[in-house]
Amino acid sequence: MSVRGISLMLSAVLSLAAFITACADDLRREKTDFLTWEAQPPPAEGPAVYFSAGEFSRGRLVATIAARGLERVAGFALRLRVDEGKWRFVEFRPASAWTRRPHAAAAARGGLVLLGVGLPADSGGEDFAGRPVGTLVFEVADPSAAALDFVPERSAVLDLHGEPVPGVTFQGGGLAPRR
Repeated sequence: MSVRGISLMLSAVLSLAAFITACADDLRREKTDFLTWEAQPPPAEGPAVYFSAGEFSRGRLVATIAARGLERVAGFALRLRVDEGKWRFVEFRPASAWTRRPHAAAAARGGLVLLGVGLPADSGGEDFAGRPVGTLVFEVADPSAAALDFVPERSAVLDLHGEPVPGVTFQGGGLAPRR
């Protein structure tokens, strides 16, 4: 076969692959159009960690975790309970709203997503009065209603001494049928 023939065949195969990918994206969008992301609103008063925003599109959820009512925070140690049959954790990114670049780590294991983000204790900490902490990204494996909840007994906001801040409320969210 000539170089020109191979080139034409390769071009045809790549065009077919692009067409199949576009069709798969359309099918994925159609399968998930009936769902929407809904965050539970934080309580009216008191310190809280909650989902402030989120977007669900094409089988992917991008959700922002925010905090309010907190001063001189060294960091966050957060646990989220997930149904591994519905959610696949992709990544966590600290928000750009931090005044100094925080250290961050995240992993998914055994039905939990473990998140840690913070600054060294000698940094003076950060104040959170309704500011973003970071952004989570999930792929949705099963497009149906599904909760994404914090595990309050295993989540904490840490002060400059590494001690949990008392009285913090944690509010989750989830995918729900579009109304």
